[in-house]
Amino acid sequence: MLRPGQEIILAETGHEANLGCWKRLERQGVVIRWWRVDTETYTCPLEGLRGLLSERTALVALPHVSNLLGGIVDLPAVVQAAHAVGARVVARRRGMRRTAPSTSTPGRGLLRVLD
Repeated sequence: MLRPGQEIILAETGHEANLGCWKRLERQGVVIRWWRVDTETYTCPLEGLRGLLSERTALVALPHVSNLLGGIVDLPAVVQAAHAVGARVVARRRGMRRTAPSTSTPGRGLLRVLD
């Protein structure tokens, strides 16, 4: 359960269907921080994430593959950086469905919590 003052980092490459549910938690005092897109590469650079992570970070939410821009995130590096501060990662995998093996039940698991 997220508590007031804890932070969620949202990748700007995410789709509204993934972002909206997290943004609503601001009403309960959860702080939303944005992992911004680099306008030259159209990706969210890992260094940008590292600059946002802190002991208050509870969760990082991102698409593994942006259905908006097509960029593929280095998910193991994101997980390693998030875990270093004790945060969990929620990665939307739908964009990887045809190009990567599923690690979840067939027909399910479009979101995966990596902790």
